[in-house]
Amino acid sequence: MSSFRSLMDPPLFARYMICLKTFLDSLVEEASLRSAKSIPSLEKYQLLRRGTVFVEGAGDFVAFVNAVADHVLFSFRHEMKIKCFHNYLCVIFCHSPNNASFQEAVDKVCKMIQETEAKILQLQKKLMKMGEETGNKDLVDYATWYPCFTSGHLRWPWA
Repeated sequence: MSSFRSLMDPPLFARYMICLKTFLDSLVEEASLRSAKSIPSLEKYQLLRRGTVFVEGAGDFVAFVNAVADHVLFSFRHEMKIKCFHNYLCVIFCHSPNNASFQEAVDKVCKMIQETEAKILQLQKKLMKMGEETGNKDLVDYATWYPCFTSGHLRWPWA
């Protein structure tokens, strides 16, 4: 396992180990149910089958979900209202290697938001096309509506 570990970056290896644990736990539970000749509920069976597939979502889908999740983290205005300073703007401002001004930190966050938004729109188009080509209406609907979480982050009245 140590030579296998050396082939992966630590975050990738950690994710692999989580997937492997889920896979093995699901296999053990499924084997126990089979040995006992016990048929699980539909919900339980679906969870077990998902666990024994040992795959994650398609790369573009995972990237899309992550991009939207990353984008909503830029909600600085709300965080300032509740006096929470764990946000991108404060992190950039406090840890800038060249002592960036507050406005420079704001500009950097705005640029990050714009880049992330462009990535979301690009991935959204890919997923919608994939959903249309495969006849997966749920994927088309998901890709259509999921980015609604990102609206409004560039409308900072104080900036």
